[in-house]
Amino acid sequence: MGELVNGSTSLCERLDKRVPGRPRISHSDVVKTSLGLRCQGKSDFEAAAGLAGDDWFREGLGIQNVPSQETLRQRFDRHAQAFERIVDESIRELLKRRKISVTPTSTGHVALDLDVFCLDNSDTKKEGVSRTSQGYDGYAPIGASLGEEGWCLGLELREGSQHGQNGFVPFLSKVLARARQLEARSIVGRTDSAHDALENLVELSRHADVDYVIGWNPRKADKDAWWERACREGRITEPRAGKKVAVFSTSVERIHRGRAYRFRLVVRVTERLCDAKGQMLIQPEIDLEGWWTSLDLDDLDVIAIDEKAGAERTVPQRDQVRSGPGTVALGKICHQCPGVDPWGLCLQSASHRGAERSYGRKFSGASPRQAPTHQDRDSGADLCGGARDTNGPSGQTSVREALSCLSRFSVG
Repeated sequence: MGELVNGSTSLCERLDKRVPGRPRISHSDVVKTSLGLRCQGKSDFEAAAGLAGDDWFREGLGIQNVPSQETLRQRFDRHAQAFERIVDESIRELLKRRKISVTPTSTGHVALDLDVFCLDNSDTKKEGVSRTSQGYDGYAPIGASLGEEGWCLGLELREGSQHGQNGFVPFLSKVLARARQLEARSIVGRTDSAHDALENLVELSRHADVDYVIGWNPRKADKDAWWERACREGRITEPRAGKKVAVFSTSVERIHRGRAYRFRLVVRVTERLCDAKGQMLIQPEIDLEGWWTSLDLDDLDVIAIDEKAGAERTVPQRDQVRSGPGTVALGKICHQCPGVDPWGLCLQSASHRGAERSYGRKFSGASPRQAPTHQDRDSGADLCGGARDTNGPSGQTSVREALSCLSRFSVG
């Protein structure tokens, strides 16, 4: 970690030149100390108390003077915003200097995946902990990753009760700008139906060489009416007896701030008359799904692109993000700078050392469970899957543990 931060970025020089003040313990030493603590799964300022005599920690990160916990706390309270801007620049610098490989999708687009996930901090009194959409108390961070490798371009810690759409457009604009600095190829933004909002479609539409696939939220749509329309306009297949699937596209006009926009909506409607075992249902069961897209592709190809992203979205396990012995406590939310975004630098550094790069594993900070794909639930398969083993070959376990911890913390 120290070799990458010191050798592949100008983080230290920027911190010491651009942040006001010339204290005895430099700003770069303060930031690298916090970085090192997070690599060890320690988020509290008090963890710095035992570092004064740790020569390995100091030499590994190139720290001249290890700060005390008081210095660490006061410096971050005073310069959080300045630290954030500089570390943001260093993230992009690291990715450029390391000449990262960014694998495109089958369409030639580079995927930019955005998602909100929940971290369980039940039975704690931490600042910002509140009821999440998953039904427990915790935080609801938002993250963005680039390419099939899942390079982290943004990661912000947010209160658990914060709606997924609240603050999403500024975050989207920010990560799109970062993606453009790293990648010249066309970009396709992918996110789920939690971000089915007109302002998101408009924001993505105004960027050149940026397409999107956003999950549609049917809300209170009449499923029977959509099934009848799908039968008239769509392509119907019958994967098994008693189950029909219809897919079609439609154009929808929406008005935003007095201006009319037209968006393509790909719709898939599934009717089940019986389950996979042949048991007849009392009444037909209809599932309604959809995707907003600007891609000029076949309906099934659009669905396939989103489902590939959906298969990589994960749900953090509650027990592994709780506070307590052997686990990691989230740091406080700094009033000046509430995002964990700067610590994406830690994520990139860990990735270069052989850590797992999956999108969900970077962001969840827990051994993930496979997210449901469109594999038919009638098959009886466990769509959630089993927990993946995060331990790998000898010498990589500690890096993976660091990676899983780093995504949990705020700048504070």
